Amino acid sequence: MSLAPPIYPRVACVRVPNFQVEVCLHENRRLDNHPLAVAESNLDSAEILAVNTKAADSGLFAGLTVAQGHTVSPRLKIQVRNVDTEIEQSNDLYKKLQGLSPFVEEAETGLFYLDAAGLGFLYKDDRTFAGEIVSTLKPSGYPIMLGIAGNKFVARVAAEVITDDCFSIVSYNQEADFLKPLPIKHLRLSQEIMSRMDDLGLKTIGQLASIPANEMTRRFGSQGAALAKLARGDDTAFFDPNEPTESVSDTVWLTPPIYQQTIVIAQVEQMLAPLLEQLSRFSQGCSTIDVTLFLDDKNLHTIPVSVEQPTLSVTVFTRQLQLLMERLKLSAPIEGIRVTIPQIAALRAEQLPLNDGIPAGVAPLNDLPDNHTITVPVAHDTFLPEQRFTFSTPLKKYKALTQDKTPMNRRCVYALGTIGGLRLFQPPRAIEVTEDHRKPITVGYINRLEVAGPWELSGGWWSERFDRLYWEVQSANCRKYLIFLDRLTSQWFVQGVFD
Repeated sequence: MSLAPPIYPRVACVRVPNFQVEVCLHENRRLDNHPLAVAESNLDSAEILAVNTKAADSGLFAGLTVAQGHTVSPRLKIQVRNVDTEIEQSNDLYKKLQGLSPFVEEAETGLFYLDAAGLGFLYKDDRTFAGEIVSTLKPSGYPIMLGIAGNKFVARVAAEVITDDCFSIVSYNQEADFLKPLPIKHLRLSQEIMSRMDDLGLKTIGQLASIPANEMTRRFGSQGAALAKLARGDDTAFFDPNEPTESVSDTVWLTPPIYQQTIVIAQVEQMLAPLLEQLSRFSQGCSTIDVTLFLDDKNLHTIPVSVEQPTLSVTVFTRQLQLLMERLKLSAPIEGIRVTIPQIAALRAEQLPLNDGIPAGVAPLNDLPDNHTITVPVAHDTFLPEQRFTFSTPLKKYKALTQDKTPMNRRCVYALGTIGGLRLFQPPRAIEVTEDHRKPITVGYINRLEVAGPWELSGGWWSERFDRLYWEVQSANCRKYLIFLDRLTSQWFVQGVFD
């Protein structure tokens, strides 16, 4: 039996350079024939936010006023920024990217991060994935710059230094070598820090990486320690995918009005199915729907139907709705029904679920075209979460890898939340944690946390020793993580995310 290679962290950064200008050009390409600047208004005192290449060649740059811009370039065209259009265009790109990876973060308008790890079943390698991204976004008409690397920072830099091609790929464990010759401007430092770097004669990221971390901390404080990590290609920032908030709904009017609950439930089922199908195209789901009943006496009655975690199952919602309607007394017949999904949630299919009840075995599989390699998850009876599943290639078509059908019922002791809702990172990802007596205070850039724990998990003296202290942490946006301190190395890791 041959095991699939381990899944290393891989992140793709997609950016539309000079996005504010590109949005204006998207509406009118003839503007690109003139020096063009985007400003908050046409007033002479308004600040220029972005300029096109012709304007930059004329000596214009962001930060000048409109009056100063006309002085530098009398032919300058001023376009007033349209924030709504920028958001709309960025959202269109975001939705297209969600069809390629279930884990997408919109860092700012025109800048996106995609989790590229664990997608080997869909894309043969990073270059194939990059080509798919480019071909998907090309019809939008926007120029695309794409970088793929082991973390968000290096991927962003890779997307900034592209020259001939529209994408750049940094191989695993080559982040430091890639960054070494690049100028320190890619670190996006403040003007004050840049001046101090210049005084020290530091021009490249490699020069910065050669300075010991304690010296960077002494000179620049906590920011220096963070810069030292970035310069070595070590970015431990959380990958924080967007949780879409836009609602979707459908309404139907009934002739004649009805009382029967069975007809209402059947109608809701018929309306909800295409709404969930629409979400499934972008790896999204929901945990709540609102069923609004329009009564013949002009009253409204809204029934919120909630389930424990995001799903795409129509049956789960209709069963819950049936229970709620059994206790419902209406003042008049129903003449209209509206089904609304008020909150959309991303379904993260890249990560493996930690499910105690999965039997060790393989379902029959069919051959796939285009020489795809089929891998299947195989459960293992072990203590460490990340070792409880491996991806394996079937030994023979229609043949199970093992005949052992005994489910693993060992109770997990390293979390308070429902383990069935935990999606694992494979392997666990190193994170930056500020602690107080081994209790996490801040995680990455998140400093508003609710914390539960700790739970101890240790053993392995018979093979490879492990000693961990687990905590559940919940951020202000209600995303809950399972993290642990490896007490053997004093390093923190994130084990997974709870649904």
